[in-house]
Amino acid sequence: MDAEIGILPRRLAATAVGVLALAFDQDPILTHYLGQGRRRAVAYRMFFADVVQSTLPFGHVYVATAHNRLLDVAAWKPPDPPASSLRNRTTSALRERVVRALYPRAAQQLFAGFANLEPLHPSEPHWYLMFVGIEPGLQSQGLGSQLLAPALQLADEARKLCYLETPFRRTHVFYQRLGFDIASESYPFAGAPPLWTMIRKPRTSSG
Repeated sequence: MDAEIGILPRRLAATAVGVLALAFDQDPILTHYLGQGRRRAVAYRMFFADVVQSTLPFGHVYVATAHNRLLDVAAWKPPDPPASSLRNRTTSALRERVVRALYPRAAQQLFAGFANLEPLHPSEPHWYLMFVGIEPGLQSQGLGSQLLAPALQLADEARKLCYLETPFRRTHVFYQRLGFDIASESYPFAGAPPLWTMIRKPRTSSG
């Protein structure tokens, strides 16, 4: 599928949140803690709103659009991100508070798991693919490769590593085609399914 790849406009942030929430509807880790139902829907909106709003200032939230429709989203954290503003930190804390209020016990374990991810990152500066989501009906049509290409190119030009985590075993082959290798398999989220980390070394211009 041919799509236009670009930076997410702030006016489409809410749409991007919806795309990510739908794409991660069956995420084995999030659903382990948040289950199903209306309460989960609210928590998802808060969680992915925080992902989008906290990464927008980095300037590397990419989207694919076709026929005025937003199809997929990739949120990257670059090696040298700007410091978060007080306003963003405050709104982020409020969204987290909502999730914790909805799931007093499960949210504590979920956010503890995210804190456990930090030691898994490469020690050197790197591009971090925080979340990438494609509408379920549009997967396996080449959109993912198109969407990730701009950041991968920037990483190659600057000779930087790229890093990601995935709870989906089925995504390994896709990322390996883009040059990622599995770095670890672990259980940073207590009681939840495993998580894999993957690292991509910069490629030369000759491939």
